[in-house]
Formats: sequence, C-alpha cells, structure tokens
Amino acid sequence: MGSVISLQGKTAIVTGASSGIGRGVAMELVRYGVNVVMLARRGDRLEEIVRELEKDSEASGVAVPMVVDVTDEKALVAAFDQTLERFSYLDILINAAGLGRAGSLMEGVTTEWIEVFNVNILALAVATREAIKRFAFDRPGHIIHLSSMSGHRVPRKGAFYAATKFAVRAMAEALRCELRDAGDPTRISCISPGFVSTEFFGNYFRGDQEKVDQLKESARRMLEVDDIVAAAMHVLTAPAHVEINDVLLRSNEQLS
Repeated sequence: MGSVISLQGKTAIVTGASSGIGRGVAMELVRYGVNVVMLARRGDRLEEIVRELEKDSEASGVAVPMVVDVTDEKALVAAFDQTLERFSYLDILINAAGLGRAGSLMEGVTTEWIEVFNVNILALAVATREAIKRFAFDRPGHIIHLSSMSGHRVPRKGAFYAATKFAVRAMAEALRCELRDAGDPTRISCISPGFVSTEFFGNYFRGDQEKVDQLKESARRMLEVDDIVAAAMHVLTAPAHVEINDVLLRSNEQLS
C-alpha cells in the first residue's frame, strides 16, 4: 500500500482564488505548507486572504497574490513564468476559475456564451498547457479541474454551462491518455460538485436574489466550500500510483 503524498514545500497555482472554492482550496494548501500563487481579478480580495493567513498559526506555506484575468492569455502565461522565477518549481495547478449564466439555448445571449466559454474552457486549457510545460519530469505534477455535476447531467436553463463542463471532462480524459502515451507521470483529476453555497449563483442568476433563494429552497441543503476543499486534499495526497479521475459529490438532500 502506497504512502500518502506530502504537500509540504510544493508550489501551486490556483485560479479563481479570490472567492468560493478557489479561495478555500488556496488557503488550505497554504496550511498544508504549500507555496500558493493565487490568481484572480479582484486584488483587494486576494490581499484579504494574505492578511487572514498571516494570522493563521497553521499556515506554513506562502500565499502570493497575482491580479490576473485568466481570459488574458498573455497575462496568464506571464503568471506561470513569474511563479517559476520565484519558486523554481511548479507542482500543482487548481483550475477553480469558472462561471455560468442561466438561460436557454433557444434564447441565449451570444456575448454571455462567449464569456462562459472563455473562462470555463479556453482559460482552463491554456492554464493546463502552461502547467504541463513547467512540471519537472522527476517531480510529477497534479492538475485538478473544478468541474460540476452539470458535466454529468444537464439542468434546465443551464445547457450551455453544462456543455462547458462536459468539455472539461473530455479534456481531462484526453489529457490523461496523452500523458500516459508520453510516459508522463503527471496526474489529472476533476472534482464535480452539486450545489455549493458560494457567490456562484448570484452571478448565475445575474443578481436576482429571488431566484437564488428559490434554488436554495429547492436544493434543500447545499454543500459547503469546506466539503469541496476536503475532497481536493484527498485527491492531492493520494498515493503516487493512485490517480483519482473524477469525484462526484452533492448534498444528500439535493434532489437532482
């Protein structure tokens, strides 16, 4: 039986780190002794995280805030270069940046589709490519895509968002096969939660709090960010010969 992997001293990049799941995973990684480069557009939120971790006696890693729009390819690639300049190695990529917009395919708004596509698929693909280029062969890397249960079933009024998450699943599996063919020990995993209590649904429903409240009521109970963080740590610390391909989780009170 293989030993669990120690994360102490490793280096990670986390996209979408200013809030929600990205924030939770970034902070927990620092507590595990990981040096974490946090990418997000909201610099004030990132600085708040740094200040909070400075007061956390369990945080033995380093948190580095970088204000980056992941849809800006040049800026995103530069963030990977800056990470290696500072820490010499990159070991982990957490693709947590993501967004959705409720709407039907029959009446969808093209600009919103482009926005969701650019963040959920294109930025994720660019970040993944750049991480693989920088992983050291003798220091195997690990990539986690924060996906969704919507990548396994299609909710009403969420078809385009679901399509992007189905694409994430496809890219993860294609990359796994490419890595094995190349003899590359890098691991690739997805975490696919159901409803999670974050800011996501406020954006999904374009600030319509009534719809957010209706969803929360229909969901009965949502997962918490800490639930997803625990899953991410389990995936990252699994023995080196274990590749957890996808973790599906939702509240046991969620109906769909």
